[in-house]
Amino acid sequence: MRTALCVGLLGLLACEQPPVQDTADATEAPFAEGSRDARAAVGFLNDTASVQPQLKAAGLNATISKLVTDRRNGSDGKPGTPDDEPFETLREFDALKGVGPATIKKLAAHALARDFGNERGIFHTVYFTEDQADRVLALVNTVSFATLDADTSIDRRALENIDKAKPIVSMAELASLSRVKASASRLLREHADKKLGPAFCSEEQKCAPGLFCTGGDGAPGHCVETGTDGAGDMCSAEGVCGPDLACGGHSESFEGICVSAWMQGEFVNEGSGGIPDGPDGGIGVSVQAIGLATVPMDAVVRVIIDHPRPEDLELTLENPQGTVVPVWDPSMGPLPTAPDGIKVGVPGDESANGLWTLTAFDRVEGQTGTLSLFTLELISRFD
Repeated sequence: MRTALCVGLLGLLACEQPPVQDTADATEAPFAEGSRDARAAVGFLNDTASVQPQLKAAGLNATISKLVTDRRNGSDGKPGTPDDEPFETLREFDALKGVGPATIKKLAAHALARDFGNERGIFHTVYFTEDQADRVLALVNTVSFATLDADTSIDRRALENIDKAKPIVSMAELASLSRVKASASRLLREHADKKLGPAFCSEEQKCAPGLFCTGGDGAPGHCVETGTDGAGDMCSAEGVCGPDLACGGHSESFEGICVSAWMQGEFVNEGSGGIPDGPDGGIGVSVQAIGLATVPMDAVVRVIIDHPRPEDLELTLENPQGTVVPVWDPSMGPLPTAPDGIKVGVPGDESANGLWTLTAFDRVEGQTGTLSLFTLELISRFD
């Protein structure tokens, strides 16, 4: 793994990639519109923080970088003004003089490593993990109206509007379509998980040849490929890794270690429950983590809690071995609401797979509230 020390205006930056020698004016971009690669590239191009040094670090030469900023900032040359013209599709960037597949691939890899293209969020009250959003956008852009109409119970008028809008480049665009409301969103998520999600495996249900079942010892898991290039390398100074990798254990004092992307997962409980009034009232909600490596490196909790006095609350997390750790209390400031998360310190030598329980305690009498979403994102490793 090549490493170097790169210093920028704001401190340590990712190392610059050399300007790409490209076969310009190719007839097709290397990624489909709406794919995570395409979304990441477009998001990075439209980020007003992506100016000449950042664009150069992503592999764009000076000429292309100037074309990007000139187009994005409009005729007055200033970002954030009415004449701005952000890129809406990857095709628009591909149309710039000098841009071809090699440039786009370098740009997308750079943007993905910096979490551009992440569509995690709540749309019409329905929560989508990053992977679920990817699957839904792939589904609506690649599967025909006739097939979705035959295979799902989604309102045909919603499917017609989806079909007319292709390519759909973001979850926000999908959610803006007429008739695509909570019911359609939930059904799309369920169908995409079924058709495009990871294959489950167990002691009885084996993986296809060449795939590894992550469950181990007969426990349920996912069928995955092994041997990802770069797994085991140190993360960059920014805490990023290459394609099909996740950075685990990154902190101010430790760069972190790159692990295969399947070792990262987010597990969701959308059940709603009332939080009993204090001082000892509490409600516990659980998620079952499966398909990870053996022990956790990082944990992020996301919640939606409706309470008139959130400062009355305390949150804790119990791992599969019964170890309880604090998640949030009023001394930590305002309670983040999903999709924003709370990074939680969990034991790194106890199991990642199994039942994890979040408990919300109301320590003060007088008000009650409701917990309507709990998700747990884990990055794991083998012990």
